[in-house]
Amino acid sequence: MIEEKFKYQELITLGFNREEINDEMFFNKFGYGCFSVTNNLTKKIVLDWDCYSQQMRLLRYDNWGNVMARCENIGKPVTMKIIEFFDDF
Repeated sequence: MIEEKFKYQELITLGFNREEINDEMFFNKFGYGCFSVTNNLTKKIVLDWDCYSQQMRLLRYDNWGNVMARCENIGKPVTMKIIEFFDDF
């Protein structure tokens, strides 16, 4: 079974934000800029979409911005449930 992946515009419609990342090493290697696509569900819980692998992950940060826990390769149905769960926060 092939799992359905998010498309970039679909995430923007769901409230994700794109942030450009100035990474000269990445640019020199690939020839284009890097960017992050995230949805801050709370101050400490973030959905992060890797635009190159198109994989979603859930991250939990501490008060200083350190990643304390992560769930990798979250599928589209689970991601939608997480967004729905945090919708009222």
